[in-house]
Amino acid sequence: MSEEARFQLVLDVLTPTAVGSGEPPLVPELDYLVAESALLVYGPGLSAEERGDDGRILGQPPPAYHLPFGGTVPPGPVRPVLKDAFQQPYLPGSAIKGALHTAVAAALLARERAAGTTLQPGDIALSARFAAQPLERRLFGAQPRASGFRALRVSDLRSLPGARLALAAVRTYTLAEGKPAPASERQAVEVIAPGSRFLGTLWIDQDLLAQQNPRLAAAPNRTLVAEALLLARAEGQRLLANERQLFSGSGLARLEALLTELGARVEAAGEQAALLPIGWGAGWLSKSLGPALLESPLWPTVRERFFTSRAGGLGGRGRTAPGRAGTGRAAPFFPTTRKLADQGGQPGSPLGWVLVRWVPAGDLVPPPPEPVLAWQDDAFLAEREAVAVRPAAPVVEPASPFAALQALLQRPGASTTVAEPSPPAPIPPVSDRALRPGTILEAEVVAVEPKRLLVNVGRAEPAVLEAATVGGGDLTTRFRSGQRLRVRVLTPPPFFRIRLA
Repeated sequence: MSEEARFQLVLDVLTPTAVGSGEPPLVPELDYLVAESALLVYGPGLSAEERGDDGRILGQPPPAYHLPFGGTVPPGPVRPVLKDAFQQPYLPGSAIKGALHTAVAAALLARERAAGTTLQPGDIALSARFAAQPLERRLFGAQPRASGFRALRVSDLRSLPGARLALAAVRTYTLAEGKPAPASERQAVEVIAPGSRFLGTLWIDQDLLAQQNPRLAAAPNRTLVAEALLLARAEGQRLLANERQLFSGSGLARLEALLTELGARVEAAGEQAALLPIGWGAGWLSKSLGPALLESPLWPTVRERFFTSRAGGLGGRGRTAPGRAGTGRAAPFFPTTRKLADQGGQPGSPLGWVLVRWVPAGDLVPPPPEPVLAWQDDAFLAEREAVAVRPAAPVVEPASPFAALQALLQRPGASTTVAEPSPPAPIPPVSDRALRPGTILEAEVVAVEPKRLLVNVGRAEPAVLEAATVGGGDLTTRFRSGQRLRVRVLTPPPFFRIRLA
């Protein structure tokens, strides 16, 4: 039997995290609908009967899951995160193992530089896609079977109760002039909300690391795999220090305070914890060798080869290269852009920072940390507030006959003759041909059920308003027969659907 060191891997999400599913973005009306306080996400799993000829959602099938949303206008295409068959988010073990692999490589590179050994041009391939392959083979062995990382295995991490999905509005910001400036439109992204916790297992095969196997002799650094977690802790702190220095003096007090708090959290968690950036939007530095590469004497060559407008690599697509300041001169740092999640219309949080703790099997799992920031589920709150501050016309409720009579009786010498209030005009009949998406109709409630309203919009048959489209809850406590509403047409007949306007 092989001797293994087994750990519980506890991961706490500290900032919005998006590990992509690889699926196409979710599209409004095709993959999700906008309800009163959430996006009703159906995804591509609907049957042909639940979609029209144009692929749009018909009727009211049960959604796969809800995504908190407080706006009124669909946010557009939404990047989905990885979820299991029960629509619960999970994190693949490869995301954690990849972060550990990068951290170990960066630590080895830093140690080589301290010993007087530097990167050589032959360590970097000419192809941007395989640029790091020669260096990886030198550090970890020419063949995958020779790599010490065979001895390290990480399971997928499953979400614990309380893990939540949220919607983030993400922009790319350029920092070339010292102050963050938007360099892209807002992009709607599904994220795992801060405060979510995941649990998995990590194994280190001690026997494999100790083998005197000729096939493993080409991997002299395989013994460092046992130190991978501690090396990842140090590398995470280096990356965080780099970001803190970059945003120092940027004027973004909230973001600076958040980065400072991240550092305090990993210190408070003890030596058996590491701060790692994972997933989409975590930044180029977290997917490369990070500060260790930037500090290498070979970095100017790498930058010139792949990150200039003259290069045929990552930077050469007829636009300003990601490593230049936009005026033709090199920026004092790299890369010059960052992806940040907006809050209140301002850059509020970096993406993908998680706290990973390894706990010996059988030991108690530490309690989750307090959230680093008060994350707002409504990433598009500014749109709703902008609508709310518009001056609204005063609403005068019509007086009931009894109230009108009381008012007359209180007036000296007033007549006691009370005119009957005129009933509201009946709902006019409407032709099905006029019911196009977006049409606003007057409607009258004809029946109230706990989970739906039947309303007369002028058709032969009453239309249905589902509870999810009017805020949920028991509708009998909020609506009554005869009540007048305004509704908006979502889909025309014969699959007629409406929502509150």
